[in-house]
Amino acid sequence: MIPWRRTGSCRLAADAKVRRGCEIGPAVLGRPDPSDGFTVGTSTLRAKSVSQHLRPRSQILLLALVLRLALILGGWGSAQDTSLPFLARDSGSYIETATALGTTATFARDGEPDIVRTPGYPLLLVPGVWLGQIIAWALLLQLILHLLTILLVYDLAIQLGRPRAAIVAAGLLAIEPLSVIYTAKVLSETTFSALLVAAIWGLIRGHRHNSERHWLLGAACLGLSALVRPIGYGLALPLVLFAIVGLLFRQTRVVLPSRWLAAAIALMLLPSVLWQGRNLVVADYRGLSAITDINAYFYQAAAVEARRQGRSFYEVQNEWGYHDVDLFNTRRPDLARLPQGPRLQRLGEEGRQMIAADPFSYAGVHLRGMLRVVFDPGGVEVLRLLGMYPTSGGLLGKLIDQGIWKTLSDLAHERPELLILEIACGLLLLVIYAAAGRGAGRLVRAHPALAVLLIGGVVVLLVASGGPMSLSRFRHPMMPILCLFAGFGWPNAGSR
Repeated sequence: MIPWRRTGSCRLAADAKVRRGCEIGPAVLGRPDPSDGFTVGTSTLRAKSVSQHLRPRSQILLLALVLRLALILGGWGSAQDTSLPFLARDSGSYIETATALGTTATFARDGEPDIVRTPGYPLLLVPGVWLGQIIAWALLLQLILHLLTILLVYDLAIQLGRPRAAIVAAGLLAIEPLSVIYTAKVLSETTFSALLVAAIWGLIRGHRHNSERHWLLGAACLGLSALVRPIGYGLALPLVLFAIVGLLFRQTRVVLPSRWLAAAIALMLLPSVLWQGRNLVVADYRGLSAITDINAYFYQAAAVEARRQGRSFYEVQNEWGYHDVDLFNTRRPDLARLPQGPRLQRLGEEGRQMIAADPFSYAGVHLRGMLRVVFDPGGVEVLRLLGMYPTSGGLLGKLIDQGIWKTLSDLAHERPELLILEIACGLLLLVIYAAAGRGAGRLVRAHPALAVLLIGGVVVLLVASGGPMSLSRFRHPMMPILCLFAGFGWPNAGSR
């Protein structure tokens, strides 16, 4: 054995593995020195750690991709018109506004500025308009966005120190029925959920790593989410109030300097404020979206009136002209004469006045709507996508008029296959809820501030989703958060 050797002008202590100067050996050439056991061992451990994270994550993404592609292909093969399975009642308004943006650079429908929809989702559909394949583009975009959402949920659990919880949370989100279904529908659900999770991811990383750029990314995503679905504005306002308090008290500025807090506030509010300014200028409408006024009159007030008269909800809706503009104009000539903005504003005011006149009746309607959002498994949407159930109506009217038990009894006799599917989806939903409740408790103990942020977001989404227009799809943006909670509550997944 040669205890000393020269390499260039350097001497090496081979026995002690001490390098002095500039050895030209295997390490310099890009290869680890076989004699350096520590270096090789460390590299091997790091490679193994990376592999341990990449392998389950890749498998989860592959599972999510296969499930969604299978549903899309099933829908495509079930109908002669290959676009029909991927459309819902609201899809037409998104496609029309996207087409107007892509062809005339205006946000309009039926020859006048649109104030019902917000521009976030239609803007993303514009490339599909240019390509002449808006449905295919929407499905591809939503597939990518949802896979990104799964990755962000996985990383959130990793950031909170629970690799096993990351696998469970991402795996549950990959197979959760609503998340699968609405990837294959031309609706804003997938886009809104992706922005919401990106906002949470940015804010949590900003908080944990004291990173201004992550704070701003989270604030920007939350602000933009309001242009996809107006409830994003309701989620941003509490955080804005918290940030304003942060500007007033010196101790909170340690987390984020004043200038960055001010920038975060602007990013959360500016998109909504600018769009409200646009609505005021082009249509004399004061608000972010007139969908709230339409819902207040044709859904919430109509449900109260139906209960007062002991009539069907759909019957009152139709009588008021919800589906027939000529009937509405005949019934309400005073409103028909008004321009679009003031007309819809007045409609919303009347609806809210009717609700205020009978608040206890509406409270019951709203609460039942929240319960539908929580417990409706959503299996009917699978059959709709496969062309085996009507694209509109159906269960919603039955649930409002007859209640859940009578509806289940009718399904057992008329559509047993739907009942079986609903039970299967419902069991998975209950498993997620049970694990999420346990996981939320663990997060409150480990990360109280972050847990309050997440739980508060779910509560705001749930309360806003109540009412007669409530559907299982309104639960969609809550599911990534609930799956994250469920990952922490899963047996043996809460450990590091």
